[in-house]
Amino acid sequence: MAAFVAADVNALPGSLCAEHIKDMIENHAAAGVKLHGAFQGFDMSDERLWPTYQVCQDLNVPIIAHSGPDRESKGFANHAPLQDAGFFSATSHGGCSPGWGHLDADIGYAKAYPNTYFDCCEIIEWPQSDNGPLKSNSHN
Repeated sequence: MAAFVAADVNALPGSLCAEHIKDMIENHAAAGVKLHGAFQGFDMSDERLWPTYQVCQDLNVPIIAHSGPDRESKGFANHAPLQDAGFFSATSHGGCSPGWGHLDADIGYAKAYPNTYFDCCEIIEWPQSDNGPLKSNSHN
């Protein structure tokens, strides 16, 4: 079992979050970072996360980030800004927990960045929700 620590820039903005993550990895056996912008209320491209991304790159630890739809359709789990900024190419072991609403984009990330891995537990979590996972026909 590997422990992933939550990174929440609303609770610990910017460098405070990065320092917390570094401490958890170096001193408390955390194996990586979990981001859930849809639940935590921040966008994946939020500049307050950049120091945390840098710590993950420097320490060569994975980031698992929710990329599916959120129940309130605020778009906090959209990874397109991260891809555009090159974060997936710089992080040695990226990770996403995909939702069917963003499946086509997630498949695109996997093709573009072979270091991206997927946690699929969310896919069956809430399929009956109005904003829940949708089926995709392009699983190539």
